[in-house]
Amino acid sequence: MVLVWGGVYAYLDMDRKWTVDAAIAKTTNIARVFDEYVSNTIKSIDKNLIFLRHARESEPTDFDLPAWTTNSYFLRDTTVQMALIGADGVLVSTNVDRRATHMDLSDREHFRVHAERAGDELFVSKPVLGRATGKWTIQLTRRVSNPDGSFGGVLVASLDPYNLSNFFDRIDLGKNGAITLIGDDGVIRARGGLDRETLGRSIVGTPLHRAMQGSVEGLYRGEGPVGAGERMIAFRHLKDFPLFVSVAEDEAEVLAPHLEKRRWLVWSALGVSIAVAALMVIGIGHEVRLIRATRGRLADGRRIARKSQELEATLARVGQGIVMYDGDGRLRVINRRAVVLLDLATAPQVGEPFPDHLVRLFALDIREDDTRDDQIAGRDVEISTTEMPDGGMLVTLTDISIHRRNAAVLAEARDRAEAATRARTAFLATMSHELRTPLNGVVGTIGLLEQEDDAEERALYLRTMRRSAEHLLQIIDDILDITKLEADRVGFERRPFEVAALVRTATDLVAPRAQEKGLTIEVDLDAAVPAVLSGDAGRLRQVLVNLLGNAVKFTEAGTVAVRVDLESECLFSDVAALRIRVEDTGIGIAEEDLGHLFVKFSQLDGSITRRFGGTGLGLAISRELVEKMGGRIDVASRLGEGSTFTVVVPLEIAAADAPEGAVVSVPAAEASPVGGIGLDVLLAEDNPTNTLVATRLLEKMGHRVVAVADGRAAVEALAVGRFDLVLMDMMMPVMDGLTATRLIRSGDRATAEIPIVALTANALAEDRDAALAAGADAFVTKPVTVEKLLSALVAAMRTSAHADAGAVGSTAHPHPVEASG
Repeated sequence: MVLVWGGVYAYLDMDRKWTVDAAIAKTTNIARVFDEYVSNTIKSIDKNLIFLRHARESEPTDFDLPAWTTNSYFLRDTTVQMALIGADGVLVSTNVDRRATHMDLSDREHFRVHAERAGDELFVSKPVLGRATGKWTIQLTRRVSNPDGSFGGVLVASLDPYNLSNFFDRIDLGKNGAITLIGDDGVIRARGGLDRETLGRSIVGTPLHRAMQGSVEGLYRGEGPVGAGERMIAFRHLKDFPLFVSVAEDEAEVLAPHLEKRRWLVWSALGVSIAVAALMVIGIGHEVRLIRATRGRLADGRRIARKSQELEATLARVGQGIVMYDGDGRLRVINRRAVVLLDLATAPQVGEPFPDHLVRLFALDIREDDTRDDQIAGRDVEISTTEMPDGGMLVTLTDISIHRRNAAVLAEARDRAEAATRARTAFLATMSHELRTPLNGVVGTIGLLEQEDDAEERALYLRTMRRSAEHLLQIIDDILDITKLEADRVGFERRPFEVAALVRTATDLVAPRAQEKGLTIEVDLDAAVPAVLSGDAGRLRQVLVNLLGNAVKFTEAGTVAVRVDLESECLFSDVAALRIRVEDTGIGIAEEDLGHLFVKFSQLDGSITRRFGGTGLGLAISRELVEKMGGRIDVASRLGEGSTFTVVVPLEIAAADAPEGAVVSVPAAEASPVGGIGLDVLLAEDNPTNTLVATRLLEKMGHRVVAVADGRAAVEALAVGRFDLVLMDMMMPVMDGLTATRLIRSGDRATAEIPIVALTANALAEDRDAALAAGADAFVTKPVTVEKLLSALVAAMRTSAHADAGAVGSTAHPHPVEASG
């Protein structure tokens, strides 16, 4: 009997100890994991707060909190919202609602604590019911400063306390078990299990709170702070934050299996005592008890294995990698994320030695600051290590590659913005100088003209004004060209033109300037070049004039030569590679400066800018035009010896008898009024100055002019009078020129066939197309000159004559013409 009852007592005592030790080890380990999880969660959110604060303080006026927090990096499952509170305590913005109500939060503790202190620290609030979210949250806050260092507001990250604690709800802690997050002030921040109404309750004065005070970690057994009954509570203090985590199990629930064993063992021992006389009965009873005990142990083993699987499943879903190994370097815990971040081919087995190179990596620089960054398999990984009491290590791994990439993207965006600012400043400086120069010529000569009576001096002033105005117009045309080229809105014609006429026109344009400087312009046209080619003669002439103008500008003495030939034999019978070389004996270009020639708004140095002037757009426009025509432009130069610019453009070979539309010179007879008789012209123009200029030009050409101020007046004038031609401005009050032109061309009026010339200050291709589509016969851009007006009148009358010959009563205008001068 002594042996039986002694054995029962010893077994039950040992079983109780095992059960309690297992529960203590489980709660301690869970508390340690929960400690790491909460610390890393708060650190991660604090990093986001610091990052957003830096963005807010760098650009206070352009800071857009909802735009920043659209990235999933900023909003985790535990974060309810990110918000910004102004210095006056009023909610400024939140990611929950872009048009957030500006509610007053100045009475909140997490606002007051920063408003009343100047220090920079993370504040963790008690649970509060959010006015913006309507949820219980824990507020993590950081102070925001103005550029002068004064208080500028508070950045707030609202944590969901339930999500924070429910992360471990899958772990079986029993009916009365709980995981709790408690502040140093004794207030419960978050709690999982039991009654959640305990959120925000204070445990100050309880035995548990007294045990926690001054302790880093520990175990408390006794009456719990919430609810009746004995508890086993493992707690740990977060190293970097004023918080405790605790994991509690009900002692009665922990010992329930043991008490069940004790009851059965006592009854069994009593039965053995009663049946001691019957040895056989005693033997059978003993066997039964052994079988029952074995089954109990197996059940306990299965329950422990099930809980281990639940813990492994939980760790497998953690976004961070977790590794734990003992003092002998044998692996105890590793999750899938750690295998990926450590770039391991296969997951190491628990109980086997952990790879030595990783143990050495984790053991580096273990001190109070135990967080550092490393490069592992091309990833930026943040490694956080905690040394275990047995000499082992608990390691958490966080992939921060996305954060690093975002930082690089922000830096690149900043550099692009600074470069754009510098380019804009250079552009404005260049344009200010180049526009003011011809404007000074116009305004200054006007003043001189008002005070001058001598006819020769007045003629000189007028010529100066004209040259300055033409220079100003050329600058504006260059700006429009470069804008259209950048927007890819430049159209190219394919029409026959005479090569010799194109070269002659270009040289005639720069000849006056060359004569002023005493330069000779030579033209060498190879006989092998076809007489007529097909392409955009206007754009090709623009390139040639730019090159000739530069050659004359930078040549003080000598010659400027234009040599036209074919680059090589034609690969196809209908295509020629036209080569135009512009050679000069000017100042030349250093080899290291050749790369800057075709850069917009660029000249080679400040001295050239001061000496020769210019916007720096001519060569840039020329290169883009040539490349869009399928050709190329090259330069060869030696400093002090001159330069040679070579343009090669593929063009189709046209028939020698060019069809209508070829570039030809207008005979002088055609420049006079049709038939030698002046025309009756209806001028529709709302600007008095433009009306005066156009009227005087037309009258000096021998025409009779009737002027009206808007499109409706023009339509009414045509209804009561007879006119030979209409000069129609496109932008006027009451009725614009496009609408008036469409009304005139409506087909049911006697004046539907009258020639119409569109007159406008808009020089874009879409404006020209709109005017011609409305029914205009020709298109003239302001400022109007005698040459432009003559060309437009001849073109309009010719187009109208073609239309009349084609079909009686037809409103078609098959050959609309733009008069560009």
